[in-house]
Amino acid sequence: MQGSDVATLEKFVNLPYPPRAVRWETSTRPGGNDWSLAALITMTPEQVSALLPAAPAGRAGGRVSTEHFQKWFPPSMQAGHSSDGGWVELGGVAAEAARFIAPQKSPLIHGDVLLFPADGLAYLTLYTM
Repeated sequence: MQGSDVATLEKFVNLPYPPRAVRWETSTRPGGNDWSLAALITMTPEQVSALLPAAPAGRAGGRVSTEHFQKWFPPSMQAGHSSDGGWVELGGVAAEAARFIAPQKSPLIHGDVLLFPADGLAYLTLYTM
């Protein structure tokens, strides 16, 4: 399942701020009942910056699936990046996704978020296992 509607995404996760736009997709994991969700959430730069304290370690950078990167991220961010085995390494700040996790809504209780404050973007990846 995939979409760009906020209402359906909110059935699975908490959105700490009203987004300007979303792109999301769920996928099943082979060999069981586990599944995952990836979403690119567009907010204001100030809202994304406010999520930074949720990054206890403040890990620099992270990986984004090549498919999502090419389809969802703005061209200005795609310049100068290449894929490595299905993933693109990006800057930004990797954080825990605690503010997005909603166990009362879905079993997606593990994951993280890659924050790009200057661009007002948050790349969320959650999974059930």
